[in-house]
Amino acid sequence: MAQRVPVFGLVNALQSSAVTGRIGVDWRDMGSVAGHYLRQLHLAGAPQKTVLFLTGPAEAGWTGPLEAGLRDGLAGSSVTILEVFRADTGLRAQLNIVETALLRHPDADYLIGDAPAIEAAFGLFATKTYPTRPKLISTYLSHAILRGLQNGQVLAASFDDPVQQGKMAIQQVIFMKSIANQQSVIGPKVELLTRDDQNFEHIQLSPADYFPALQ
Repeated sequence: MAQRVPVFGLVNALQSSAVTGRIGVDWRDMGSVAGHYLRQLHLAGAPQKTVLFLTGPAEAGWTGPLEAGLRDGLAGSSVTILEVFRADTGLRAQLNIVETALLRHPDADYLIGDAPAIEAAFGLFATKTYPTRPKLISTYLSHAILRGLQNGQVLAASFDDPVQQGKMAIQQVIFMKSIANQQSVIGPKVELLTRDDQNFEHIQLSPADYFPALQ
């Protein structure tokens, strides 16, 4: 089919010579911007800070680059990753590792995780009392994470502008004959959003009530 119908890889990495174009970001950058942010807050020589890192399963193609980027970003800081917890990105599985992480390390300063992990932490903090609560950083943005940034529950979140990626995909389809390097990846620049940002109006996500319908 790919010989007759152009195939485009969107968001998640698709390793195939049959792909006509690729749209996405390097997940190493998603981790790096979060690590760099903490490094700026806690430079080497400052009091030690600790992190719990919650992510998806090791088999997922994005988890390795994400962790590598985070560690690169933290280099030269006084921040230490205490432990990495991995699970399927379903909310129930992520809730389990959040509970386990906080049980093992109740005094951690930061909890860095994917959106389901951070959303699970919202629920735990609302229903259980913890002596100390780690500050929350998300490795990508969802509607709940954006609300958390706005109300101060979330300290920071990596943002890869998925709506812009969708627009870039359409542009690649329209101009596919002029694509110089079919194996290259195009995508928006990854940025870090923080709860100190004054304006979130430029942030575009899917409509809150959107759900894909199978035809």
